[in-house]
Amino acid sequence: DLKIETGMSFHILSWLMGTGRGDDFVSNTVLLTDAGAEVLTRTPAGPIVR
Repeated sequence: DLKIETGMSFHILSWLMGTGRGDDFVSNTVLLTDAGAEVLTRTPAGPIVR
């Protein structure tokens, strides 16, 4: 059984493909605390166009 416990960190990645404009990614690192999830990612949330 998988246990998710306080102090664990996770890298959450969403990838949207086939949008007709290229691929879109959303990526965050999250720490599970006693108060809930704390997003550790410090980069801006807006789009990055390359």
